[in-house]
Amino acid sequence: MPIKMRIVFRDRDGLIKRLRAAGVALPAMLKDALQRGLELVRNRVIDKLSGQVLNVQTGRLWRSINYEIEQTPTKLRGVIGSKVKYAPVHEFGAVITPKRAQFMVFTWKGRRYRARKVIIPKRPYLVPSMEESKANMVSLFEDALGRVLETGSA
Repeated sequence: MPIKMRIVFRDRDGLIKRLRAAGVALPAMLKDALQRGLELVRNRVIDKLSGQVLNVQTGRLWRSINYEIEQTPTKLRGVIGSKVKYAPVHEFGAVITPKRAQFMVFTWKGRRYRARKVIIPKRPYLVPSMEESKANMVSLFEDALGRVLETGSA
């Protein structure tokens, strides 16, 4: 779920002049804004995984939340998530069915159960955190661009 921004410029020539003056510093400023935004999202996710959405058992899921920034000359992209195998199960839900038998047998709270399928409801923590952080992330980028456009330098 990408966060998109639209910026309208009235003084094209002035904009080009300021962006050229900012030079190499502009990509670094935008990368810094992205990093601070991803840190905001990460902190919200950790809050949600610390009892708001899921009860902590081991803390493995919230400790695994990490982000990466990919930068090319024409693109800046941030990715946040977890490599823990069960992370998508909590975010999107799942249906578990037996692979080699008619029933699954498992013990829960000291009692033995047999089931043809187990439905795990979705308990989203990542998408809501991104939605809740969207306005703050946009502000970070607006501030970074605003500094460049006002002063012509980073």
